Amino acid sequence: MIVQSARGEQRSRRVLVADDDPFYRDLASGALTDAGYEVVTAGDGKAALDLLASISIDLAIVDVQMPEMTGLEFIENVRGTDGYRHIPVIVITGQDDTESIERAYVSGATSFLAKPLNWPLFVQHVNFVLKAGQAEADLRDAIRTAEFMSDLKGRVASVLVGEFQAPLRTAQGMTELLRKEVYGPLGHRIYGEFAEDLHKALDQLNSIQLKMMNSSRAMSGELLLKEEDIPLKGLVQEVLHMLRPRADQRGIEIELSSNLTPNLLMKGDRSLLSQAFKMLVEGAIAASPRGSHIRVDARVDGDGGFNFGVEDSAPALPDSMVRDILGTVPGGRQVAQQASTSRNTGLTISRVVVEAHGGRMSLNSTIGEGSIIRLGLQADRVTVAGPEGSLRLQSLAASEEKPMFKSNARASVLLPPHPTA
Repeated sequence: MIVQSARGEQRSRRVLVADDDPFYRDLASGALTDAGYEVVTAGDGKAALDLLASISIDLAIVDVQMPEMTGLEFIENVRGTDGYRHIPVIVITGQDDTESIERAYVSGATSFLAKPLNWPLFVQHVNFVLKAGQAEADLRDAIRTAEFMSDLKGRVASVLVGEFQAPLRTAQGMTELLRKEVYGPLGHRIYGEFAEDLHKALDQLNSIQLKMMNSSRAMSGELLLKEEDIPLKGLVQEVLHMLRPRADQRGIEIELSSNLTPNLLMKGDRSLLSQAFKMLVEGAIAASPRGSHIRVDARVDGDGGFNFGVEDSAPALPDSMVRDILGTVPGGRQVAQQASTSRNTGLTISRVVVEAHGGRMSLNSTIGEGSIIRLGLQADRVTVAGPEGSLRLQSLAASEEKPMFKSNARASVLLPPHPTA
């Protein structure tokens, strides 16, 4: 379970071992370290939960009986927290403790092992659970994407049809030059007939393209939002955790800067917003050079609105593409490169989603520096959860307000971090 770090080094998957018995804790840590894993340990359930909230963990192994917080209580907390509810958890129980095993599965345990542990089989079991967890994560991602594309319906078709305009217009212009023999005669008359036939075919394609565009616009209307109160911090953590393996594969480090607290909620469509945030980060990962650095900023600003921004060092987007993405010049000239076209589509879809929520996108791309892309949602969508219900957030204290990507004096964390066991 080795992945590439941002500096091109080999880095292990990180496993949390929580057991109040130092003997078993040390043996488990040693066996996993020898197998190539990075291990962090905790002596009780509460310490384990604190670790999980502060660093990125790929799998947790917890004993059932622990002080402060039992293994079962730990699982219930994990499964109830958006940022890491899908982390695999292996429960360690006594040999005959069938009641705890049943309760563990009800609570959401992924698997269990009984003491005394068979250490060679223990490591193989961890390998299996991690691989199964990754397969499940890939399946969840595929399902989210399918649901997202289904919700967008005609919007996606409209974007793709728009991208079809540029090569069609180029081909039409070239055939017009051929038909009129602008740069001299074609020679044999058959070439003139070919040019005429090609011009007619392109006219037909253009007609079909316009029908498709009109049809997709008629179909799309307004996105049907399935609104709910979304924990902002959990949503951001979930998106970044989902994309961490892709960043690892390219040796890209993600730095998160945030002032979000667990009680901040946002009214919106969780599935659509999750995909919009995901497409911003995913596009930056795909376009940025290997071993580079991406900065993600997620915060509530001084006016009480929510901003999600991504800064990368990818090649600058052409002005024509920026205009297309922001919708300022419909049908503008597109760029030929496939990667750019794919990012164009993803960013356009993100803009459509945030605008459906009454928000806006801003995009600044500079040659030699990269791009800064922000999604902003208005203050009337942000609330604070309290004992008496949710209250609208009007503003933060001046000490909390920090501009995006402008100051080095801000709370930030590198994803994934690299603590020592």
